Amino acid sequence: MPPSGVPHDRVLAERLAELEALPLLGRSQKRARRLYSRLLKRLSARPDPSALLRCRLCFGELLLALDAPDTLAHLLDVVGSAERLSDRPRASRARLLAARALCQREEISRARRHIQRCTGAERPSSPLHADWLLATAGTGGLDSERQLDQALEGLGPERDHDRLAVLLELADRREGGGDPYRARQHLQSALALALQHDAHLQAGRAGLLLGSLLLRGGALAAAHDALELAWSHAGQAQDSLGRAAIGTILAAMAAERSDWPRVLEICDGLAAPARARRNPALKAQLALDRSVAWDALGQPEKAIGDLLLLGLELESEGEQLALNLLRARLGELRLSMGEERFGGAVQRALAGA
Repeated sequence: MPPSGVPHDRVLAERLAELEALPLLGRSQKRARRLYSRLLKRLSARPDPSALLRCRLCFGELLLALDAPDTLAHLLDVVGSAERLSDRPRASRARLLAARALCQREEISRARRHIQRCTGAERPSSPLHADWLLATAGTGGLDSERQLDQALEGLGPERDHDRLAVLLELADRREGGGDPYRARQHLQSALALALQHDAHLQAGRAGLLLGSLLLRGGALAAAHDALELAWSHAGQAQDSLGRAAIGTILAAMAAERSDWPRVLEICDGLAAPARARRNPALKAQLALDRSVAWDALGQPEKAIGDLLLLGLELESEGEQLALNLLRARLGELRLSMGEERFGGAVQRALAGA
């Protein structure tokens, strides 16, 4: 509740200004969601079309940052509201955000039409110039990389969500263009920005990209540190896809240095996401990794148990390709253990199933 004596419009103005200044990352993103809900309740009690427009424009930017399915419809509705209020600057900003949403959908011609209607935004002196650069770069023109560099220079702290996205995009382009050093710099900056905002999802993704880049360059120790950090943050973000990608690399690195307990730990951490997402290939890979680890630790019976139990599950699901991988591994264990020992291990595993 506002302090006694504070006018309603002043409180509204303060909260709107706070919302507009929040970077849409991590804890600030959560704060933005709460503020938006509170502002909508306040505006439903005392309507203010101009304040509602500002509020909905901020929410459209949040939807764009989240790549939400209803982003485009929301932003186009904001364009219409701004034009009815003759608020040309906000109509243009909403159009530029809508153009970026269209680029995400690969509707480039429509995106360009919206950009063309934002006259003046192409001038460096325009307050919308960074938005124009981001939207135009998204259409994939010849100058798009230079435009991203320029946009990076013009983004303030309240646009850290855009800054992080640009850094990741530039890193991908720089590595693809044969400049891994600059790509590494961009990824390190992106990771630092994500950590600054407690943005676990983005920290996991930036750490994965950085670790992969370092690994390709032969910097194994630095790659391992980046991937372990990414593993932790992807777990906190409950990013099962990211965690699977990171864990697969970490498990291979642990196996390379014969750290079998770590291999088992990583496989255990991926088991639940693999089952939840019904990913037979990942389940099979985890079983194979575990079997190698148990065998190296001198306990091939445990490897056989894992493989047989998963094999029964995959057979019931009709996952023949994954099942064939397990059968091949069982064949290897059969040869290394001998018929008698292998047969006894199979019997004990089936009896306990």
